[in-house]
Amino acid sequence: MIPPEVALAGPPSAVGASDLRSRSMAGYLPMPRRKDLTKGLLIPVTYGIGVLSAGGVTGESVVRAVVVLLAVELLVYPARYQWNDVRGFVADQRHPSSSGRGRLPGPLSCVHSRIVTSCSVAAAKLLTAAALIVLLPELHLAGVLSFAIVGVFAVAIVYELLRSASTGRRSEIPPAVTQVDDGELEQ
Repeated sequence: MIPPEVALAGPPSAVGASDLRSRSMAGYLPMPRRKDLTKGLLIPVTYGIGVLSAGGVTGESVVRAVVVLLAVELLVYPARYQWNDVRGFVADQRHPSSSGRGRLPGPLSCVHSRIVTSCSVAAAKLLTAAALIVLLPELHLAGVLSFAIVGVFAVAIVYELLRSASTGRRSEIPPAVTQVDDGELEQ
């Protein structure tokens, strides 16, 4: 069954020419949603408000803010987007403008390798963010990075649960082995 949002999107011929270019895995894995980098302004604005309320800027606080900004924007959020894209892989591949959406690249026939690769890279990003706590102990990153990682994924989980409940959609990841027309099994 085709989800309503796909059916309402119109035929593939309605897709703009710019949507016909798809991303490679190499282009996707480092930064899944490049256009969402503008969310990175939230951390500097929050830092600025915090500095104003605390009464002063120190070199350590600026370095800490930059490290947190880079960790959240280049490691935590991309890992969250990769998790989201793994969950919606099948629906994204069936969407009429799938090649222009910037999601986990297909095709569906490569589902297993795409999902394993994306999940592995996402896990590596989260481990790298966590490693910063150990590698830079003088910046006291444990609280803020732990809060950022848990916060980003907690909000994502709540969002995904609410979205699934309100749309009736669920994540659909096809099995690793499927039966093809001639009765043979395909991986």
